[in-house]
Amino acid sequence: MDLYPYQKRVKELLLSGHSVILQAPTGSGKTYAALVPFLYSINHLPTECFPQQCIYSVPMRVLANQFYRAYISIGEKASISVALQTGEFAEDPAFTSDLIFTTVDQTLSSFLGVPYSLSQGQSNLNVGAILGSYLVFDEFHLFPEESTGTLLELLKMVNNITPFLLMTATFSTTMLNRLASWLGAEVVRLGNEEIKYIETQGGEIQRKSREYHVQDTLLTAEDVLQENGRRTLVVCNTVERANNLYDTLVDAGYHPVPFSVIPKSLYQDLRSAQNLQKRWEFLRKGIELLLERMATVPDKRWVMLLHSRFERPHRSLKEEFVQSLWGPQGKHFDNPPNLTVVSTQVVEVGLDVSVDTLHTEIAPSASIFQRAGRCARYPGEHGKVFIYQIPKNKNEELDYSPYLSKNQKDVIQRSWNSLKERDGQVLYFEHEQQVIDETHAIYDEQLLRRIEKNTGAIWENITRAMVFGDMGVRKELIRNNLTTRTVIVCDVPPHHTPFEDTPYRYEGFSLFVGTLRSHFRNLMQLGEQQGLEWVFRYPVSMEGDDETSVIYRWLDVQTEDDFGQSLVFAIHPDLVYYDEEKGLRIGIKNVNAYKSSKAFPIRRDQFDGYCLESYEQHIHKMLDVFEKGPWRRRFLWIANRLESAFNIPKDLLERAVYLALALHDLGKLDKRWQRWASYYQKLVQGREPNFLIAHTEWDPSNPLYQEREKEATRKYPKPKTHAGESAEASARILWEAFGKVQKDLYKATYTAIARHHSPRLDIAGEFKLHQETSQVLEGIFSRIGNRDWAKHLRQERNEEGKLKTERLLSPYPEDCLLRWWLYFIVVRNLRLCDQLSQEKEE
Repeated sequence: MDLYPYQKRVKELLLSGHSVILQAPTGSGKTYAALVPFLYSINHLPTECFPQQCIYSVPMRVLANQFYRAYISIGEKASISVALQTGEFAEDPAFTSDLIFTTVDQTLSSFLGVPYSLSQGQSNLNVGAILGSYLVFDEFHLFPEESTGTLLELLKMVNNITPFLLMTATFSTTMLNRLASWLGAEVVRLGNEEIKYIETQGGEIQRKSREYHVQDTLLTAEDVLQENGRRTLVVCNTVERANNLYDTLVDAGYHPVPFSVIPKSLYQDLRSAQNLQKRWEFLRKGIELLLERMATVPDKRWVMLLHSRFERPHRSLKEEFVQSLWGPQGKHFDNPPNLTVVSTQVVEVGLDVSVDTLHTEIAPSASIFQRAGRCARYPGEHGKVFIYQIPKNKNEELDYSPYLSKNQKDVIQRSWNSLKERDGQVLYFEHEQQVIDETHAIYDEQLLRRIEKNTGAIWENITRAMVFGDMGVRKELIRNNLTTRTVIVCDVPPHHTPFEDTPYRYEGFSLFVGTLRSHFRNLMQLGEQQGLEWVFRYPVSMEGDDETSVIYRWLDVQTEDDFGQSLVFAIHPDLVYYDEEKGLRIGIKNVNAYKSSKAFPIRRDQFDGYCLESYEQHIHKMLDVFEKGPWRRRFLWIANRLESAFNIPKDLLERAVYLALALHDLGKLDKRWQRWASYYQKLVQGREPNFLIAHTEWDPSNPLYQEREKEATRKYPKPKTHAGESAEASARILWEAFGKVQKDLYKATYTAIARHHSPRLDIAGEFKLHQETSQVLEGIFSRIGNRDWAKHLRQERNEEGKLKTERLLSPYPEDCLLRWWLYFIVVRNLRLCDQLSQEKEE
């Protein structure tokens, strides 16, 4: 398809080596603009011209789902692999696919070496993937402040290596210019004529338009009744106000969308679905049932409630139902239902829908325009946006919830004044941008100053994550949930009774701390009136009897301050109401005996064992994986960039990868390990192999193999480790290969070999290599480099204890980040090739 001029500019800048900051209105093709350079380079350009992998990051799971669904067909046409990686659908935890749609939490945690998607033992696996990819960050303005600061610091560090694209429709000019200066990126903004051309499809249709009306009154059901199209969206700033408005509309004669027709089994299917294709099938089935029932009474006015306090299957069906009616596919309905959706901020992104009429409470203008992006979204449409004042709290002050910081309150007040001046006007993108500049510039400037002031602390935490694997810094660097708590509804025992079931297995609801505090006194009174033993409890973890298990004891919440004691709280089941129509309501009698569901466990690929193979076979398999899969192609891109930016010869970096592959299991060639492996194999197979073994036969599901392992170990104790020993045996070879001229690669490769199983390993035992080891290595080295390297093999190590610290990477800044980047690139290729070489052929 033909590209718009701005899409061509983005493509040209990225392919010429520049990173880009893009500001473009909703519906102008930003996502396609982001993907075109990648897709074009994959099919038309040499490997070294552009990254061979793209990681597309968004602030919310629902948005990642939407993009994955919209663009998976592109992968089929371009012959590339496309994956979705979120906490809900973890299709690609190791970031191996060509194009990955994910959340900023997943990307940043992988970039920092503290991934949400992998175990601590694999925490060094994904950093190299982020370094070697084309990075897209969409809806950048919605990232948490913690993520924003961390991301900007990391991008400043790698901007001459890794090309990136930051996108949003609502950058202020202040933010846009400062980011460009900080990151050394090029700015692309659409001119008014280009926007008009896009929105009129080259002048063939009328330009889409939104008419804004600012009301000095509070949002009421009467307002919705008076201005109501067939597609009406109402957005309240709090769940409580959305609930009340929904109830009032029902009382006024609106009919709730009949979710009661959906069988419980379908929701259970949605909960347990392990891939999106299955999930879509179940969602389509649910939508068909709803439409069939609604078609029996076509003249009704329907209303639906959508907010964050629904269980995942219920919320998913609601979102899919709205998109099926109001999204692009909804145009196929001859007589769509007359529907009003009452919602909260959850509709600001992630829903590709278009309504006739939007009613919204005042919020920061960026949020108002995000909400307005769901009104008259498609070419040729005209919509109306009505903006209302917010109510006062018990202190007779405006209730700005959930925008409670002074800066946010100031932005809302400026937004009200700016929009009030434009009451009754049609605002196009250029006018919206004027409002953004008037209302957000000061806030954006303050945000950037805070980040700049906090640079030292950010880098201290980055080091704690990347170098030391400190998972605790996630809340400082990615997302700090101190303002929210997870609430579960279940029976929990008092503090003197152990609770072996983990509270983290339950599907909870995310509530602001202020919401819990506001309900606390009323709930305590209700609990006392009903004679309940407890109202709120929170878990405290303790060691179990066997010192490896964890049990929980639940303590009562005594005061409002106790909501700072935990991130998870249980509320007594008698004090809440829940159903698929209204969601969770606090302080209402539980007439349906609701309790929180247990989250369906995410299926993980199970390790299915090893086949017997020699050391030579194992290494050659790994070399084949590296050379024949996408890994070498992706590696060559980053190697080329590092050579240009830091004068790291790409042939030496490739040598580092090859040597890491060849030498990573040398510790297994210790005479004791080989003696154990040969005897074990004799017990299993009836005869000893006549070669040096890398892997024995092993089936974790077969008790016979476990018995043989114990028997072999009783006769010949097996060394417990081999990775550190492999690094020590390789040290002289690595020094000969590049230590004299490239100490960066020497330390990076040594560390990669030592830590290809455990990212913090710093020990190496004694070893004495088998006498045939040099001969085996000569055969391998003849494929990857110099046969003479084998003569530098270190044959034995008598001392036990620590690895040589002068060979291992030292913490930053003693060893610069470049050395750490090199290590992460080498260890990623080593670990992936090691894992993939063991995949059994279909």
